[in-house]
Amino acid sequence: MKSIRMVAPPPENTSGVGKYTDTLTDELSGELSVTVQYFPAESTRPLKFLKSAIEAGTAEEDIVHIQYDYVLFGRFSLMSLLFFPVLFLTKHLFGTSVVVTMHEVINANLVGKRLWWVKAVYVSVVNKSIAKATDRTVFLSDRTERLFAQYLDEDSSCRVPHGVPSPENCSTSKETAKREFGYEADEKLIIEPGYVDPRKGSHVFREIAELMPEFEFLLAGGSPREKYDDYAEDIMVDAPSNLQLTGVLDEDKFHMAFQAADLALLPYQELYLSGVKNTVAQSGIFNLCVAHKLPVITSSCPYFKDLETKCGCVRTFEDTNGAVDVVNEFFDKEAIRMELKDNMERFHERNNYERVIAEHVTVYAEVTEDRKYSEHQK
Repeated sequence: MKSIRMVAPPPENTSGVGKYTDTLTDELSGELSVTVQYFPAESTRPLKFLKSAIEAGTAEEDIVHIQYDYVLFGRFSLMSLLFFPVLFLTKHLFGTSVVVTMHEVINANLVGKRLWWVKAVYVSVVNKSIAKATDRTVFLSDRTERLFAQYLDEDSSCRVPHGVPSPENCSTSKETAKREFGYEADEKLIIEPGYVDPRKGSHVFREIAELMPEFEFLLAGGSPREKYDDYAEDIMVDAPSNLQLTGVLDEDKFHMAFQAADLALLPYQELYLSGVKNTVAQSGIFNLCVAHKLPVITSSCPYFKDLETKCGCVRTFEDTNGAVDVVNEFFDKEAIRMELKDNMERFHERNNYERVIAEHVTVYAEVTEDRKYSEHQK
């Protein structure tokens, strides 16, 4: 049985990567021996990342698998420039095989105009350091693979679905779940589940609630970091009576929100933050909606437009007035509701964890064979 060292942020980290890794390792443990190593996510202390890189690179497991997102490696992802060169050295000194899953991708085309060339060069250096340290790079969508392709050697990447988990804690009826959040069984409830921050378009959710007083709206989450506390509070200042903000929910209550809802509305925004455009490469929240069989309407980010065009499992809108039209059409036309439901079920079948685990096992086998071939060539 192959052994894997999974290197990831702790599950309580607000990025969602840690929670994803928790689910992945639970599923993988039935097929492989998996050891989890948590790295010091968002720390700015170089020695912590140095220690973490050495621990990963000198591990006894067959393969080291790193779950990567730029924001987890300190301000401006500076710690990436320490972690991956060290991993590159240990890989060659100790024969370590390295797999990296890129949860997001930034390249020179996504940096802002101010000091463009400085930021473009910096991003390229970070990406090249990741690519050099990696035997196989895993992407969760076609788009992220295309954004990173220029840094990779041929045949060194692959796509693996993010995965739709099995729904948890779903024994509560819709009526009971609605009462838990203060709603009557016959009230139409629209939710945006997850953290409240500008990238999630939580302010747009409020604007739509103001335009649709006949529906109830619930922001089922809270601010992920102190810097967004004021943002969350501003949304609720003079908020319409049909909008509620829960604050951060525990696991049981969070899943109950999906059960209570009739529709999920995800007005995600692709914004420039710290001089870099944050794109939507995949969505764990969308996958949870699929797991809970909760229909979804989203903003027209390219990722969601692809899902709409290729799978028909979401409906998208361009602006707040467009959102109003799409929501009304959803509740007015049963044919649309049934079509969304059927297409979401097909999406679930194609992206369930049984397939995700099988594809990970294949990746690990290929990397192991590549290493054996390389050693034989020597």
